[in-house]
Amino acid sequence: MTSWFNAASDNDSASRGNVSVSRKSATSVDVSFSTGFTLAVGVKAEQLDITVGAPSEFKNKAQGLMGIFNSDPSDDLTPAGGGAALNANDSSEREIFSEFGETWRIERADSIFKYTEDTTFETFDRKNFEPLFLQEVLNKMTDKQRKLVEEKCDGNNECIFDYAITGKEDAADASLDTIAKNTKEAETLANSSPVISVNSALNATIQKKVTLQVTTSDKEGDDVTLSLQSDLPDGATFDAKKGIFTWIPSSMEPINIS
Repeated sequence: MTSWFNAASDNDSASRGNVSVSRKSATSVDVSFSTGFTLAVGVKAEQLDITVGAPSEFKNKAQGLMGIFNSDPSDDLTPAGGGAALNANDSSEREIFSEFGETWRIERADSIFKYTEDTTFETFDRKNFEPLFLQEVLNKMTDKQRKLVEEKCDGNNECIFDYAITGKEDAADASLDTIAKNTKEAETLANSSPVISVNSALNATIQKKVTLQVTTSDKEGDDVTLSLQSDLPDGATFDAKKGIFTWIPSSMEPINIS
């Protein structure tokens, strides 16, 4: 799909097999799979930002490097194969890497990726790789450098890491933007849809007024605004604030209102 992406314009989409791809910009793309999983991938300030979406039917069935999909963060650091989860508050980043992250390293037979002619699984399977750890990086900085980084990032560890490693303010800004975006999306996903209730049946007589009451409720207590997507039939009115639909039918013709 690389050649398609390079030739495509923003908001263009394409499908291949069970995968659909939508180019959002020259540096970002959305990918959706027939299973319901989604990926949003973008590059900003030399950083790769990946957001994963999973359908609710996989809850309590999926786990990996991103934790266990069960809305319980306390067991997210469960090693592959089971065992006790690491406590994120009591474990160092180096311990999390070696005792959790490394347990999820895959073997060649488990890889689902396709490799070009000049690469193999072993090209990317760097068993000696060791990442940089935030606390160890901060320990090597002066008090002045640490204060500058922490103030810029307002105490956010992801931003502090990116700024401390790269020394670039735009990297810190990109981290803060991504965190704000993800936080907003999480709040949206966590917000329950409002419940709209109407009578299941409405008996009407030609030239006689009938009334239908639409009621709404919202779990979080948010205001619910009603609006019509279709035109009202002749002789009908709808009070969106009160949720009252009134109608004086003039014929036996069926109507559809949404």
